[in-house]
Amino acid sequence: MKLGRMIASTALAAGLFAGTSGATELKVSSILAPQGAGAHGYNYFAEQVEKETNGEVTVQVLHGGVLLTPLQMLSGLPDGVGDVGFLLPPYFPAEFPEFNLAANMAIVGDDALAMTGAIHEYITTCEPCLAEHARHGHVYLGSYSATPYYGQGRKAYRTLDELRGTKVRTATAAQGRWAEHFGAVRVAISGTEAFEAISTGTIDVTLAALAEFFNLNLAEVNTHVNMLPVGVFNGNSPFSFGAPQWADLTDDQRAAILRVAPYGVATIVTGYVRDEERAKDVAKERGIELVEPSEELKKASEAYIATDVKLGLEEAERTTGLENAQAKADRYLALIEKWKKLTADIDRTSPQAFGELLWTEVWSKIDPKTYGL
Repeated sequence: MKLGRMIASTALAAGLFAGTSGATELKVSSILAPQGAGAHGYNYFAEQVEKETNGEVTVQVLHGGVLLTPLQMLSGLPDGVGDVGFLLPPYFPAEFPEFNLAANMAIVGDDALAMTGAIHEYITTCEPCLAEHARHGHVYLGSYSATPYYGQGRKAYRTLDELRGTKVRTATAAQGRWAEHFGAVRVAISGTEAFEAISTGTIDVTLAALAEFFNLNLAEVNTHVNMLPVGVFNGNSPFSFGAPQWADLTDDQRAAILRVAPYGVATIVTGYVRDEERAKDVAKERGIELVEPSEELKKASEAYIATDVKLGLEEAERTTGLENAQAKADRYLALIEKWKKLTADIDRTSPQAFGELLWTEVWSKIDPKTYGL
């Protein structure tokens, strides 16, 4: 499977799961910008699904949340407003407690490839996780992890005192606890709102990967990037499939999509890796300061993160009734270590190398005749 030319579509067409010339057409709803690593992954997915199904399935990608917003995605896909889309289970804690156990542990991560592989293997081998997707009309086709999250915006914090009182947009419950632990103000807004929120002073910084310099245009608004890592984010399902539409496909069509999806994910992840280095160069060119934390702040953050897993599990059990949380967390942590070893020697910027690893270790073991049905 080779990375073909990237295609994009920005116009709606009539009919949401309708075919032309006998083909089934999928509407793919991305909440991400029409440029950057995320867009490349979606465009790759669109092109390759058409290729691998010999044109039996055509794909139209609608970027930027023009079809469905993050909050509309949960019901919008099974209801047929879109067919495939970017689902964010952390936005729906009551509906996805099993998935979010893993997603909310992302604060321990510092490696995008390892965290991507670990959550793929965890979710696809977690029957309760797959069951809750099915219960809400979704079929899981993978997650991606961003590179480490840094506080970027218009405020620098080198010390514990400077962090205190900072208005921080957080992506996960764990990052929210981190902010509150250090006396920062946790602000829960979507990543796509960060640019405006920084511009207007609603927040001082957003915790985000450096690739968001390009995906969310944060290079245009940032004056500082605080180089204190606060985990990653892999609590997503960018190719979440509406269950009714998935069931309408043939076995061969589902097999083709299962083959393509990990390469689409890998295109996004390796794009984040490349964009992290590119963002550092852009920061230097534009005079955006890369702020190094004091040793005191760095050690305090590391010490807190080491204890947060237990806090997160206790919160999950208390608020969602999740059972056997510690055993599930231990399995996930073991998978992270496994995937650190699996990804140690591959080309971290090659979507083909990482996509093949995801395929071999996870998706090749899944039966398209039964999965998601």
